[in-house]
Amino acid sequence: MNAKRSWVIWVAVLCFVGLTGTVATAQSWDSSQQEVWKAVLDSYKDIENEDLGWTDKWVTPDASVWGDYPMPRTRDTVKRWDGFNFGRSDTLVSEYAPASIVVHENMAVAHYYYSTGDKDEEGKTKVSHGKCTDILVRHEGSWRFIAWNCVDQPEDD
Repeated sequence: MNAKRSWVIWVAVLCFVGLTGTVATAQSWDSSQQEVWKAVLDSYKDIENEDLGWTDKWVTPDASVWGDYPMPRTRDTVKRWDGFNFGRSDTLVSEYAPASIVVHENMAVAHYYYSTGDKDEEGKTKVSHGKCTDILVRHEGSWRFIAWNCVDQPEDD
């Protein structure tokens, strides 16, 4: 899968998660885990709205993030690629399942799975499944991303 398509899928994933804020509370998360998951979901609401400022609000200035693209990206690089990718596809259906949230003082790790069904600019649909690991830190009084790694699972042949 090319980096452009992978990023489009990631944006689609983020959009849907923003709509499913009750997922974490349906599990047995303690209050600190719920707070982290809420930050994750709230950041996705901004992405769903294609707000290019979401990175300034939710990502630390020194973040290093990775996914299906060849090299880690900075906050500014993520913002630049969002400007290119926002509006290039629509999420038709998505599902997310948090697997683990660990909070240790001012650092947290959230692991979760996703499935998305997207429609691209040419009207083609594609279903993707994958997993994410988000690493957050308390920064200026709120949880912010310092790193993440989200990758699609290989397609079945």
